[in-house]
Amino acid sequence: MASNLGAKPVDTVGYQKMASPPTFQHWSFTGEGTQDPAEWIDKLNVMFKKFVHPDDSSKIDTAATFMDKSAMRWYLTCEKSSGFKSWSDFEHQFRQIYCPEDQSRCINELFSCKQRDDESVQTYTTRMQMLHYRAGVLMGAT
Repeated sequence: MASNLGAKPVDTVGYQKMASPPTFQHWSFTGEGTQDPAEWIDKLNVMFKKFVHPDDSSKIDTAATFMDKSAMRWYLTCEKSSGFKSWSDFEHQFRQIYCPEDQSRCINELFSCKQRDDESVQTYTTRMQMLHYRAGVLMGAT
């Protein structure tokens, strides 16, 4: 029998905390204008990437469980008509409905973006990358 003398104890409690998804108390999305829809979908993407890694169907099902009121009605209507081909399709349709002004704003801001006098190169680069990401996501780029 091998001895564990001198071996460090495994912190299983800490591991469980890191491996578990965050609590979902405030993740409901109603679609009634009181929440930032882009922030909500971005939070889901972070959760999927960091904690869960589900397939597209599971991502869509998870998002649906957090929808309520107007957003749930939109989801059910889409499911009955043509459904969603993938998570990208779901996200694209969601952003078209709930973030339509973001697309033209992001594209316009991306093309007219200039570094501000008081802005560091890193801050400017980060701002450009975020605009590029948002414009690409809104237009269905992957």
